[in-house]
Amino acid sequence: MNKIAYILISLSFLIFSENLSASINGPLFSSPPNCNAQFMDSADVNNPLLIHFYDLSSGNITSWDWDFGDGTTSNIQNPSHTYNSSGSYQVRLFIIDSINYCFDSIVLTIIVYANPNPCQANFIYNVNPTNNLIYSFTDQSLGNPYLWQWDFGDGTSSSLQNPNHTFAQAGNYTVSLIITTQSCVDTISQQVTVLPNSNTGSLLVYAFADSSYLVNGMLYLYQYDSISGNMLAYDSVLSTSNQGISYYNFPNIPMGYYYVYAKILSNSNFFASFYNTWMPNTIYSQFADSILVNSNNIYTNIQLSKSSVSYPAGSGSISGIISNKVMGTNLPLANVDVYLLLNDSNIITKTATNSQGEYEFSNLAFGTYYIHPEIIGKFTQNKMVSIGYENPDEDSASFVVDGKNIVAGISTKPRLLSKVTIFPNPVKNDLYIQSNTDHSIDLEIEIFDIQGRVIISKKNYICTHEQKRINVSNLTKGLYFIRLQSHDSQLIKKFIKN
Repeated sequence: MNKIAYILISLSFLIFSENLSASINGPLFSSPPNCNAQFMDSADVNNPLLIHFYDLSSGNITSWDWDFGDGTTSNIQNPSHTYNSSGSYQVRLFIIDSINYCFDSIVLTIIVYANPNPCQANFIYNVNPTNNLIYSFTDQSLGNPYLWQWDFGDGTSSSLQNPNHTFAQAGNYTVSLIITTQSCVDTISQQVTVLPNSNTGSLLVYAFADSSYLVNGMLYLYQYDSISGNMLAYDSVLSTSNQGISYYNFPNIPMGYYYVYAKILSNSNFFASFYNTWMPNTIYSQFADSILVNSNNIYTNIQLSKSSVSYPAGSGSISGIISNKVMGTNLPLANVDVYLLLNDSNIITKTATNSQGEYEFSNLAFGTYYIHPEIIGKFTQNKMVSIGYENPDEDSASFVVDGKNIVAGISTKPRLLSKVTIFPNPVKNDLYIQSNTDHSIDLEIEIFDIQGRVIISKKNYICTHEQKRINVSNLTKGLYFIRLQSHDSQLIKKFIKN
C-alpha cells in the first residue's frame, strides 16, 4: 500500500483535473519521538466491502481517531467498516499519547473491491513534489502476485513490485502492469499525464464564512523555517472580486510548501462573528496544514472558524497576562489573540491583550474553561481554568512565551482582595473583615443564604490594615455566604452562623 506518513497533525490528499493538482501536507511542528501512528487493513473473507482495521501504533496511545475516507469516522482502537461500493479510499488514523504529550497521524490509500477475482491488478502513482518528471508507482494488486511486469509507455519497463521512473519529457503516457499469481494473470492500464518542470507556480485561495465568500479580508503566506523553528511571512494579498466571487491570488511564487492564514479586516461583515483562521479550518497555527505549490495552478479553500457553542452569562471572570521571556525577564506582549474555549475545540469567544499584556473574560457562568493564546508559529498547551462560588474571579491564567512554546505561567496581576481575611468562622454575633493590604478599598458587601437570597447589603470603605465589623446576631443558625466586591476583583467565602 502507498503510505503517506505525517508527523504531528497532518493531512494529505490529491486533487486532479485537466489543469489542477494540489497536495496538502504537514507538518508544521515536530512532535517528540514518543509515538508513531501505523495501521494495517484486511478485507473480510465473507464480505469484501467489510474492511477490518488494526492499530499498529507505538507509544502509550490513549485516543484513536479514524477517518475512513467516505465521510464516516470511528474512535475505537481496531474498528471494522463496511463501504458502500468498491473504490480507492484515503484512510487516516490520528493518535494521541496523553502520557508523553505526543500525537501523530498517518494516511494510507486502500482499494476496496466489491467482487474480487482470484487476482486483480491495480496500482497507484505519485509525482515527486520537486520534480514533475519523476513518478513512484505502487502495486495495489490482489491475489498475492509473485511477478510484476511494468510498461511505462515510453519504451521502458521494470519488473520491480514498486518502481520509480523518470520520464524524459512531459506528455501523456499509458502505463500498464501485468501481474502473475499462482492461479491467474491480470493486467491494468492507466493514463499518466506528466507536466513540465517549472521554478514557480501560482496559488488561488477561496475563503468562506459558512457558505459566503470572505470579502474585506487579507490572506498571508508563511513558510516554516526548520532551522529557527519560526514561521516566516512570505507574502500577503487583499481579496479580489469578480462577478460576485471573491478570491485571493498569489501568482508566480517559488515552488515549495506554504501555510495560508486568513485575517478578517475590521470593515468586514464577518469581523464580529468569525475568527482569523489557518488553512484548512483551525485557529491554531500549530495545527495548520501546508500546501505544496508546484508548477501547476493550485486551488484551495479556507473555511473560517467561528464560535461553535453558546454559553450562559454569569458573574465570574478569567484573566491573566501574556509575556515573553527575554534574558530571564518576562516582558508583556500586546495584541495577542486569546481564545476562551469550552473544551480543546469549541470556541466561545475571543479577546486580545492590552499594552500591559493583560486580558480578561468577564460575565462568565461558573464552570470549567480552556484558555488558548495564539501566536503565529508557537506551540500552545491550552490551560484549563475552573471558576465557582469560592473563586469566581480567576486571574492566574497567565502564559509565558519561551522559545517555540507558550507555557502556563504565574500571574503577576495584583488583586486587592487577595489580602483580605474574614473571621471568625463559625460566628455568633460579629463577623470581621480584616484588610492586610497597603491600599484603601471601596467594598460592596453582601451576605446571602444558600437559596441565594440577599440578607445583608452595604457599602464600606476600608482603610489600610483596617478592620470592619458586621453584626450578624439576628441571622438564624445555618450556612451563609459573604461576597466582597472591589473595583478589580470579587471574593466569596462561606461561614456558619451559630
